[in-house]
Amino acid sequence: MFGGTLGGQQQQQQQTPQQGGGMFGGLGQTQQQQPQQQQQPQQQSLFGGSLLGGQQQQPQQQQQQQQQQQQQPQLGQTMASQQQGSSLWSPGRAVTGVHRTVPMQIQIVKDKWEAANHTSPFRTYLYNNVGEEAAPFYQPSAEDDETKWEDALRKRPAPGYVPVLVRGFFELGKRAQRQKDFLSMMQTRLHEINNCLSDLLSRHDLKISVKIADCRRKHLVLSKRCLSLAAKTQVLRNRGYAMDDAEEELKKKLTQLERSVFDPSLGGRAEEIWARMLAIREQSKRLQMEMERAGPRAAAQADDQIDENTMKTAKKILDDYHAQIQHLQKELVSVKKEFEEAEKLTGA
Repeated sequence: MFGGTLGGQQQQQQQTPQQGGGMFGGLGQTQQQQPQQQQQPQQQSLFGGSLLGGQQQQPQQQQQQQQQQQQQPQLGQTMASQQQGSSLWSPGRAVTGVHRTVPMQIQIVKDKWEAANHTSPFRTYLYNNVGEEAAPFYQPSAEDDETKWEDALRKRPAPGYVPVLVRGFFELGKRAQRQKDFLSMMQTRLHEINNCLSDLLSRHDLKISVKIADCRRKHLVLSKRCLSLAAKTQVLRNRGYAMDDAEEELKKKLTQLERSVFDPSLGGRAEEIWARMLAIREQSKRLQMEMERAGPRAAAQADDQIDENTMKTAKKILDDYHAQIQHLQKELVSVKKEFEEAEKLTGA
């Protein structure tokens, strides 16, 4: 009875830490339960067994066997999960399956960020315009990758462009700054050219245009003097020589024109024409005033009272006046033309 009770208490104390070990302690429990089963008959032989002690040990042994059976599959599942996790990922192994250590990966990242390295993605090719004549003489340098250089050469926008290697953001910024400086220089040069053009325009308006007008005036005066000198020279050269038939005919025409211009009858005709024109103008004004004074009603009554014969007579008179005015106008034009020709001959 004491032996059974003592044996049951010891087994309960030993089962308590075994259950607290969890899933990873299953292997240790199997090793500890074997000596416990061996110690149980010794305790019974020392203190004597009783029916109660033997009955208590039997369910305890059954519980221990059930725990061992439950812990063995849990241990297998834990080992399988650990093997699966180690197969999916391990330190230093890439997705492709190539095993790289941490220093190797750091070196790869360092090479990617160094623009001087040929494998760096921060290397590209831009283009410079050197002209179609000089473009064939450009070749890749020692720092260029020949394959990438040839590829960039095939993709150039025009035959006069050549590829230029740009490494990293620093060289790209230097190139942008250089282009900005060149643009500023070109803008400065354009401002200088604009100022020079403004000075030339002001100088032309103030000095050159004035000189041109003065030269034109002097040229006109000199041309007139040259013409007069040529006429006098021609007259002096032919003085004392006998004139031919054409010259005699021209002399007669000039004499006749001079007589017709200075003929007193021509002036009288012009005065007569002018007097008749003034009389016609005064008569037209008087008729217009009478018509305005009579008004539109009187004019309508007069039109009704005038017969056809009066209308025909008035029309004939007006036609005669119109013919006379046209004749006078033609005479005035012819007289004016003759007078201008006479003035030209007198001036010459």
